[in-house]
Amino acid sequence: ALEALRQIAQPVEIVLVCGAWCPDSQSEVPRFMRILKLADNTGITLTEYEVNRKKQDATGKAEEYSIRFVPTFIVIRGGTELGRIVETPEKSLEEDLVAILESKD
Repeated sequence: ALEALRQIAQPVEIVLVCGAWCPDSQSEVPRFMRILKLADNTGITLTEYEVNRKKQDATGKAEEYSIRFVPTFIVIRGGTELGRIVETPEKSLEEDLVAILESKD
C-alpha cells in the first residue's frame, strides 16, 4: 500500500479533522502522519483542522464538511471528494486510502 501511495501521480489533498481529546484521534493521527512521511509523495498534501468536543472549529470547516466523528480523513482530488475514512479504518489507513484513490481512477 505504501508503494501505491508513492506512485500516485495526480495531486491529492487530504483534509484531516481531529480532536486532541479523542482517543481515536490520539491513535490514528500519528499512524497517518507516519504513513504520509513513509510515502514521501509531494503530490499528497494535508490540511488539518482540530475540533472541540462539539465537533466545531474556529474556521467552520468541520461544519462545512459535516463532521460527526473524529478523526475524519477526507480525500479530495481536483476539488471533488473521493471518499472518507471515519474514526478507524476498515483494513488499515494506508490500504483504505489506496482503495479510495483507486476506486476513483
